[in-house]
Amino acid sequence: MKRLPLHSILVVDDEESYRGLLKTYLEEIGFVCHTAKDAFEADHIIQENTFHLVVCDIVMPDKNGLDLMKEVRKERPQIDFILMTGFSRHDYSEIIHEGAIDFIKKPFELKELKAKIERRAREIESSERIQSLSNAFEKEAKLNESFANLSQLLLTSRTVYEISELVMEHARMLTESPIAFADYLEPETGHFVCRSPISQSSQFRPEGLKGPVFETSTSLWDWGLIHKKPWMFNSVATDSRFSHLSSDRVPIERFLSAPALAGEQLLGQLAVGNAHREYDSADLSIIERLANIYALAIKRNLLEEGLKANNLALKKEIERRIIVEKELATARNQLEELLDARTAKLNKAGEIMKRSIEVYRSIA
Repeated sequence: MKRLPLHSILVVDDEESYRGLLKTYLEEIGFVCHTAKDAFEADHIIQENTFHLVVCDIVMPDKNGLDLMKEVRKERPQIDFILMTGFSRHDYSEIIHEGAIDFIKKPFELKELKAKIERRAREIESSERIQSLSNAFEKEAKLNESFANLSQLLLTSRTVYEISELVMEHARMLTESPIAFADYLEPETGHFVCRSPISQSSQFRPEGLKGPVFETSTSLWDWGLIHKKPWMFNSVATDSRFSHLSSDRVPIERFLSAPALAGEQLLGQLAVGNAHREYDSADLSIIERLANIYALAIKRNLLEEGLKANNLALKKEIERRIIVEKELATARNQLEELLDARTAKLNKAGEIMKRSIEVYRSIA
């Protein structure tokens, strides 16, 4: 029998022989078992210990098993009861209606009790599995909704600072982290610019400080940029890879980061730190997905900025050409006017010459 999920059992019976028999058997098949001789002792033991199941006789002196069950389950509804008796005025349906998961009549085979316990264990395991799947689906739905909302927000034109703030906000929320950091590549200089909601934190470069990717690691941040792959550390202080880092800063106890890659091109990095719990693979997956969205947003921003720069250059070129064309048109008009004037002069000179020839011929 697995020690899940009903591994701690309390046996309550005023008959010492039954108590001893059940305790011995239940411990032999793998349970932790306590016993009580009556309802009052059982109530005291339940107050001091944690139990998953109580196997209780109904007919006992002073207080019967049904009353004990109802009182216990008012405060601890998670505790299951299997009631047993050799004689009772209560029928099976009443016992189940009052809250017991099952009923067994004395005398009984020990294997019969084991079967009832195993059946309940399977029911609980199935219920927990269904609940776990339901929780996982619900969490995944919320994650997908959050990613969709972020993607929708990033579809509009935003500065890289605004993009970083949005991504960091989602990273903090989805990983339950108090701090988040985002780095992006500045294409003009080839340096990485760090964006952080706080001015400085342990083993990170302070906000706004620019610098290239270092050949050797000087911080957790640079480590991720150098190796270009996700990192998850839940015990930074004891990790030998970071023993050389300065210890006079506010400590980073837990750290999670992922590169923002567009293909092989490193465009930035996203990181969170110091969650109240240890990071796990689900948190790492979240940061990786956000880093991918971050990379796409940075790439889109770069393309938009490039398009804007090209449009501005094209506009300036068109304006320049318009000016040149106007200048050429003015020069052409001036040349045409000059040619017209010279043509007029030549025509006039020709007329004068023609008249002169005619006069000369008349004289001759």
